[in-house]
Amino acid sequence: MITEGAKKAGALLSAGFAAVALVGVNAGYRVKDSDGSETDPYLCQDLQAIIKPGQLVYLAFDQDSKPSTRRKV
Repeated sequence: MITEGAKKAGALLSAGFAAVALVGVNAGYRVKDSDGSETDPYLCQDLQAIIKPGQLVYLAFDQDSKPSTRRKV
């Protein structure tokens, strides 16, 4: 389970689930290569190390009312 924030991840861990906390919904992916050029979104290296193709992953993010924020998710 990928969460937005440490409190949700801590609650999941306490309940016996595997959880990773992100500092925000944008922290799990990148849209620029190391040279600064724009690219299609891809998982950051830390998540690539634990999430494999075909693996089921649940997202537990906050509910945001701003349409621009929801598009980023």
